[in-house]
Amino acid sequence: MDWIYGRQAVRLALAPGAKRRAHRLVATPAALSTFGRHEPPDSLPVTRAEPHDLDRLLGVHEHQGMALEVGDYPYVPPARFAESDLVVVLDQVTDPR
Repeated sequence: MDWIYGRQAVRLALAPGAKRRAHRLVATPAALSTFGRHEPPDSLPVTRAEPHDLDRLLGVHEHQGMALEVGDYPYVPPARFAESDLVVVLDQVTDPR
C-alpha cells in the first residue's frame, strides 16, 4: 500500500479510470469541504484528521490536508519494454508548484 497526497493528486486518483484501488481517505475537515460535486465514493472509508496528524502519518508537510491510501500500482511486465522503440525512466519527480 502507498499514500497519494495533495488535493489534486487525490482527486485524480479517485477519478474514473484510475489504475490504483483506493482503500482509505484521510483528510482535514477544511480539505474535505473542497471536494464539492466531486465527492469521494460512499464506499470509501473517510477519516477526519488534523494537519499535524497527516504530517505524522505521511512524514511530509506538503499534503494540503488530504491523503489517499491506495493499492500497489499495476506495473507493465518488463518483457513489454522490448516491444517499444522508446523507454523513458523517471525517478523522484515532484511538482514544483
